[in-house]
Amino acid sequence: MKAGLAYVEPYDTMPISLVRRMRVLVRAARNAGIGIFENESVSIGKAAAIQSIGDAQQLVMWPKLFRRLATYFAEGNVGLADFDAWIRQDRVRRDDSLRLPDGESANMHDTYQIDGDDLSLLHNPEDLLIVPDPAV
Repeated sequence: MKAGLAYVEPYDTMPISLVRRMRVLVRAARNAGIGIFENESVSIGKAAAIQSIGDAQQLVMWPKLFRRLATYFAEGNVGLADFDAWIRQDRVRRDDSLRLPDGESANMHDTYQIDGDDLSLLHNPEDLLIVPDPAV
């Protein structure tokens, strides 16, 4: 994390002291623009055009979001026109519950912004607190 070689996906089941420490390390790497953050393609205020899995594979982005995109495109979708609706259709496997930086309860669809085929983030991943999927 110190070298900027990992994203942090903090879960609310993790000790908060660990979450805070990881956030400090990742923020420092992000602010220094080192490691993956030097080439981050999808972030706050930085959008990337994504029309296919091939486009997504060329980008540096939050792995949780990439995994959703990979599944979405694997199902035959093209472009991002239907991505938000697709995410919202499955609150367990796609539209994860989480807490925003201000502590507000939210879902995965509250973490990104889509404009045409351009995708950007509304929050840094390390500032979110993900709620694990419910037991089945």
